[in-house]
Amino acid sequence: VTFSGSETTAGLAPAMPVSGTGIPVGATITTVDTTTTITLSANPTGGTLTGQSLVFLDLTRVAHVNGAEVLATGDSMLSIATGTGGDPVLFNGRRYEGNGIGLSQITGYSFKPDLIWFKNRDQARQHSLYDSIRGIHQVIRTNSNAASAVPSSGATAGVSAFNSDGVTLGSSGSGHGNVENNINEVSQSLVSWAWKAGGAPSATNDNTSGAMDANSVSLSGTLQSAYTPSGSPSIYPKKMSINTAGGFSIVQYTGTGANATIPHGLSQRPDMIIHKKTGATGDWIVWHKDLTNAIATTGTINDYRIYLNYNLAQGGSSNTTWNNTVPTSSLVSLGTNGHTNIVSVDFIMYAFHAVSGVSAFGTYEGNASQQTIVYSGSNEFTARWILIKNADNANDWQVFDVFRGLGANNSTASRSSQPNTSGIEQSGVGITTTTNGFVFTDGSTVLNASSYTYI
Repeated sequence: VTFSGSETTAGLAPAMPVSGTGIPVGATITTVDTTTTITLSANPTGGTLTGQSLVFLDLTRVAHVNGAEVLATGDSMLSIATGTGGDPVLFNGRRYEGNGIGLSQITGYSFKPDLIWFKNRDQARQHSLYDSIRGIHQVIRTNSNAASAVPSSGATAGVSAFNSDGVTLGSSGSGHGNVENNINEVSQSLVSWAWKAGGAPSATNDNTSGAMDANSVSLSGTLQSAYTPSGSPSIYPKKMSINTAGGFSIVQYTGTGANATIPHGLSQRPDMIIHKKTGATGDWIVWHKDLTNAIATTGTINDYRIYLNYNLAQGGSSNTTWNNTVPTSSLVSLGTNGHTNIVSVDFIMYAFHAVSGVSAFGTYEGNASQQTIVYSGSNEFTARWILIKNADNANDWQVFDVFRGLGANNSTASRSSQPNTSGIEQSGVGITTTTNGFVFTDGSTVLNASSYTYI
């Protein structure tokens, strides 16, 4: 191929996929010969062609910052969410267009993700979550109670690597039911949200007292040679990944079926805890500090919980989910509920607490008018990702983010997804972010009806 005019081969490299008129499917660059010529892996169909346009795919740059979703020459791969130190402390996100090509990379997070959540924006596809604790090729879905499993199209599909600045994706298979199509379907618009925990442990613990096995805990990016959990837990985790600065941990444990305690690894009591049974079918169980009696100091807390994979209102559980015990600065108590603690079955637990300048967890009462949310204390940051649920009524969970657009108050310009369903994203209530909260106007039971409590 010979370029004409001012076009050059700058930025091109061997193995880049090529498409265009007459170019066979799957063609790639074999060599970059000069500043104006390249050799392809296959000849064009139809003989010699002139005056044609070619499209080249850079496999290391398949996503980019807010703007057109198809990467163009010169587009920036800058991070969006940054902390005061420059890099994100906890969270970042990307939106991108799937290409169905194996080993494509999503980059630009400015950290190595430990938890990443994908959603197809255009089609009814499943939410897909991967984390570095369970490992590559292992997916769980917020709209499903299925166990952690390899993608249906093969053991090498799905997320195939957690990288220093993002992840490597598997390719699309046949049929949209395949898990990798949920994260990399050809010509589909997708979004991915990523959280930074403490890094991936390289060993699995089987100690039940004293220090956990070396390298089974990664704390703030450093593998621990002898980590002893605080609080004398009765269950020792298999693995722990802890981000102290960001207030986020991932804990993998095996249930006992009896009342127990498990460490979360954070520096204070969590504000929100999510459990998912990964070794068998099980619902997503959420504890939030603002559910009914969640942090009561007297009387019964009645183990109020809410499900992430359903639209149900909060409900009690006869004290079996968390053993009628408020989490402490060291431990999460477990009862005998099968969704949080069943004998010889593995679970994953995500624990969060608010960090000033990074994250906030709270509640508000609906008013069917303009709602102004102000974070507690002197916590100031501009929200990048917002999760809302009506705690008192059967309404879908809602996720809003800056990557797809929040719009502005008194508009319908935001885009929202519902973690408990596989549906396509919806036009939502516009949200104006402030330095210490956000503002929106709505009267629906989903977001802001009078006399309802929201978390």
